[in-house]
Amino acid sequence: MGYSFGAGTTDGPGGFDFKQGTKSESLFWNLVRDLITTPSEEIQECQKPKPILLPTGEMKFPYAWQPFVVPTQILRIGQMAVVAVPAEFTTMSGRRTRNAVKTILDKCSSVENQVVIAGLSNTYSSYVTTYEEYQVQRYEGASTIYGQHTLRAYIQEYEKLAQSLCTGESLPDGPAPKSMLGEEISLQPGVIFDTAYFGKNFGDVLKDAKERYCPGDTVFVTFVSGHPRNDPMLERTFLAIEKMNPLTGNWTIIATDANWETKFHWVRTNILLGHSEAIVSWDIPEDTEPGKYRIRHFGHSKSIFQTITPYKGTSSTFIIKKV
Repeated sequence: MGYSFGAGTTDGPGGFDFKQGTKSESLFWNLVRDLITTPSEEIQECQKPKPILLPTGEMKFPYAWQPFVVPTQILRIGQMAVVAVPAEFTTMSGRRTRNAVKTILDKCSSVENQVVIAGLSNTYSSYVTTYEEYQVQRYEGASTIYGQHTLRAYIQEYEKLAQSLCTGESLPDGPAPKSMLGEEISLQPGVIFDTAYFGKNFGDVLKDAKERYCPGDTVFVTFVSGHPRNDPMLERTFLAIEKMNPLTGNWTIIATDANWETKFHWVRTNILLGHSEAIVSWDIPEDTEPGKYRIRHFGHSKSIFQTITPYKGTSSTFIIKKV
């Protein structure tokens, strides 16, 4: 990142004495920079005429600060091509990329193609400016991390993709980015343990629903709960609103925590004892059919021996009827 990166933009200026358009170095800021990481001769040569404020391409603690592998992609829907770019392209960079792709697609098509740029796709790699914009070294040029020929490199790859769409030829996948899932650092403390209130079990109802409600009312039910981070319930739900079928007596789920009208609020009521409560609320939609309903809560608790156990709780049945 160059000195003008520190200057920010016109609508969001940075601090200190940084100014856009800076192409010379400062002894003071170089000393500050070198305390963090000193840029190599190679990266300084690559980034010219950008004076380097932060050599993020060589900074790898605790992870790499910039992506070393970026994806390029074109999606084609009929005569529309969506160019998925993994960065913030300036307007002129976008036009040049779009024109390059359109030129190739039009040559192999009987109709005129419409090409659109979809920015910030698949990953993020800061800005991409034209060669000319890079020489000026305003904020965007200072934030173009792969040097002054970045745009030309991207256009080269998108031209290959466009040609592949014309010919039907398969291209190699290319290098895959390194998976960081096994190296993630979390500053969030883990769950130590959960306990239920004396005489209660996880999932027990502390504050039950009323007997009757009308559309437009809000139902609140409070359960004895474990910490939600014991299991984030991916592709599942912490709650369910169920309606009884009057003919069979079976219950059908009509809403979960994915619905706008439901809310799941968890609170740790005692850190030392590991007590928690889950408050489930349901704003009853105006078009809700009359009938019998109930609210259920699903979760997992962690014992002091670190064993995670699933639990569930169910409110009393309540009636919803029109006014």
